Amino acid sequence: VDLNIQQLQSLDKDIRVQAVSHVQEIGSLKLGQEESEKKILEHSVNIENLKKTNEIVQLDVKKLHRKQTSVAARVSDTVQMVKQLSSQHDETKKDTQETIAIVQKVTIETERQLVQLFHKEDITIERVSGLEVKVTEIDDDVQRIKEDVEQIHHKGKTAENEPLRKLNPSHFESDIQYYLNKHHAGTRQWLFDQISARYSKRSRKNICVITGNPGMGKSVIAAKLCRFHSDKGTLAGCFFFQHHKARRSTPRMLIQTLAYHFCSSIPEYREIIKDVLVDTDIQEMNCVDLFTCLILEPLSQLRADLYLGKYIVIDALDECAFEFHSELM
Repeated sequence: VDLNIQQLQSLDKDIRVQAVSHVQEIGSLKLGQEESEKKILEHSVNIENLKKTNEIVQLDVKKLHRKQTSVAARVSDTVQMVKQLSSQHDETKKDTQETIAIVQKVTIETERQLVQLFHKEDITIERVSGLEVKVTEIDDDVQRIKEDVEQIHHKGKTAENEPLRKLNPSHFESDIQYYLNKHHAGTRQWLFDQISARYSKRSRKNICVITGNPGMGKSVIAAKLCRFHSDKGTLAGCFFFQHHKARRSTPRMLIQTLAYHFCSSIPEYREIIKDVLVDTDIQEMNCVDLFTCLILEPLSQLRADLYLGKYIVIDALDECAFEFHSELM
């Protein structure tokens, strides 16, 4: 019995060991089965994807087939066009050859005509050269005639103006420009407007005296009035006294300069004064006689409408030399 019990225990132990082993094998088989099922599932998904891919490929194949058909049609059309172009090219080549032949003929004819033109041009150049020589000679003759005429004119003008040289006037163009450059546009306009309004009509109030401290711009105003009336043709004459210059500080030079200006602004006065200066020695006259001779009497011989409306501008009366104040008055 003891022996049987030991054998049974040994068998039980073996059975248990084997059972554990079988359980482990069963577990391994289950794991293998699960992995197999997973692989089967993955294969199934891959098969579905392959089916879809196959369908897409079949669609692409159909599209390619349609494109192939279209391309074949286009190739056929292109072949036809190439044949037509080839035919046209042959015709164009023929036309081009004919055109080249015509151009060659025209070129030859043009070259022949150019040779003739060059020959004519040479002849023309020779004739023009001869004409240029003649024109140069004529220009020289004309220039000599002009010089002779100018000399005659100058002599006549000099002879005509010779009496006026006795007036020996002072000239104030540069002074007027100097003062005009100092004028600012728009300034003193009220004064110019007042003078124009007051003296635009003939009246007994025909003298305007502008006074002011030194540096107030009286000379600038005088220059502006000179330019304004000169542009309008209503400036009879002007004089700018300057005490530091002998020729511009005496009543005598005032009278002679105004007389000279009247010759330009009043043409009828010019004819009278020329005769006066021919027969009169003005250097021997005092200021009163000079004023009478050059200003008062010649103007009295003219119609009033020839000089009325004209202006005389005199600047800086106070700069007349002191010893001549009585004569000036």
